Amino acid sequence: MKHYPSVSREPRYGAPCYVFPKYDGSNIRAEWSPKKGFSKFGSRKVLIGDDALLAAAIPLLREHEDALAKIFRGERWERVICFFEYWGPKSFAGLHEPGDVMSTTLIDLDVFKRGQIDPRDFIKLTEGLPNVAQCIGTRFNAENAGQVRDGTFEGQTDEGVVCKVPSSRKWEPPYMFKSKRSTWIERVYALHGSRAEEFL
Repeated sequence: MKHYPSVSREPRYGAPCYVFPKYDGSNIRAEWSPKKGFSKFGSRKVLIGDDALLAAAIPLLREHEDALAKIFRGERWERVICFFEYWGPKSFAGLHEPGDVMSTTLIDLDVFKRGQIDPRDFIKLTEGLPNVAQCIGTRFNAENAGQVRDGTFEGQTDEGVVCKVPSSRKWEPPYMFKSKRSTWIERVYALHGSRAEEFL
């Protein structure tokens, strides 16, 4: 099952882009097919089962299944990797607190033999669905990055935003870059010290 691609720290200002909140949680994925529905689940790097550390996410992922299946069947897609963020109000830098109220938010889709979909298609296909990352901007420049650092960019999370720049070629993945809030970065350094770069 495909992993979610890395998101760059290098901005691409001036290009048309679509801005989404960056949820502070664990990247998690589910593979869908017409015959099996959601049949495989994974964290960012490994597959997970009922006994895994992130197994509590699986029932939450299944809550998305019927609505997404309707879309995928309509598009006649034979296999899709659905990427989610598993997070709660108290989650921070990949850590989750026991007893927190957790959610799974759909952040992207990867279609078999085609790859990661265009952000414009993601927005169109998932319109009206609950627990889906919503576009909060269609432009992003150095001034906006300063607003994210200060925490004043409308719609951002405490962590920041992810920007997706569509490719000019069909089914070529978008270029993705992230912009983060200064106070969040400071908290990561305070918590993780020399390992902080791994979480940025």
